[in-house]
Amino acid sequence: MEEFDWNDVSKYYRPNMLDQNVAMEISRHWATPEAIRVFARRCGQLTDYSYWYLLGTLWVCYTGFTDLSMWKELFSADRRHRKDCIMKPSEVRAYDGLPYILTAYRAHRTGETDWISYTLDLDRAKKFANQRGVHEVKEYRIRRRDVLAYFTRRNESELLVLDKGKAEYVRSHYVAGGRKCEFCGNDYAEKWECGNTCCEECCAACDAQYPDNPCKYRAEELERREQAKRQAEAGSTQGAAGLTEQELAAIKKAAPEIAAGTGYTAEEAESRLKDFFRRKKADGES
Repeated sequence: MEEFDWNDVSKYYRPNMLDQNVAMEISRHWATPEAIRVFARRCGQLTDYSYWYLLGTLWVCYTGFTDLSMWKELFSADRRHRKDCIMKPSEVRAYDGLPYILTAYRAHRTGETDWISYTLDLDRAKKFANQRGVHEVKEYRIRRRDVLAYFTRRNESELLVLDKGKAEYVRSHYVAGGRKCEFCGNDYAEKWECGNTCCEECCAACDAQYPDNPCKYRAEELERREQAKRQAEAGSTQGAAGLTEQELAAIKKAAPEIAAGTGYTAEEAESRLKDFFRRKKADGES
C-alpha cells in the first residue's frame, strides 16, 4: 500500500478507528482486483476523507482487470470535499495551476469503447501505446473544470474525466511501428477497414471532397500516380538507351553555355537538349 506522507495530508484528515479497520482489510488485497471490490462493499462505513483518499490511492496503484463502470459509480459518489481529499495537497496545488484548457493524450487499447484516464505527457502516452501493442496516441482538449482529479504520483500527470464526451478529439500521433500515408507520406497508425492506407487527415479530406464514393476516388488517384510513374520510368530508360555516353557527356558540357542568356537553368537546358537529340535519333538522324 502507498506510503503515507504526513507532510502531504489533507486538512480534512481525522484519525478514525473504523477507517483504519477498512483500510487494513483492503491492504490485504492490495494490487489485486479484489481490493476495489472490498472497498465497494465497505465504503459506506468510511468517513468522507477516507472514502476519497482510499479510492484515489486504489486507482493510482492498481486498476488492472477491474470493472470501469464500478470505478465511475464510486467516483460519482455524493460525498463532501472530493477535490481536497481524493488528491493530496500537492496535487491540489498542481491542479489549481493548470491552464483552463488542457492538452491531454490517451493510447487507446484495441477495441476500447470507454475510458476515464488521460495524461498530460505525450511521451508517457507513447510508452503506454507500446505496452498495449498499438501505434497511435490520440490528443484531446479538455477543460480543467471537467477534470475530476489530477494525480502526479508515480511521476505521472494523470487526469480523470468521467464523461469522455467532455474531451474534444484534436488529432492522432504516430507511434513507431505504424505505416506511411500513401497520399501525404506522413506516418499514421492503423489501416482502414476499406483497405486504403491513408492517414486520418487525408481520409477525412477525401470524404469531404467526394462524399458519394471517396474510396473509389482514392483508388483512381493512386492508379493515375502509378501509371505516371511507369511512364516516367519507361521514358527515362528509353532515353538513356538512345544516347551514347559520349553524347550525354557532350550535352552536359554544353548545357551551361547554351543556358546562358536564357531563362533556363543548366539542368533544364541539359534536359531539353537530351530530348531534342533523342527525337533526332528516333527520326533516323545522327
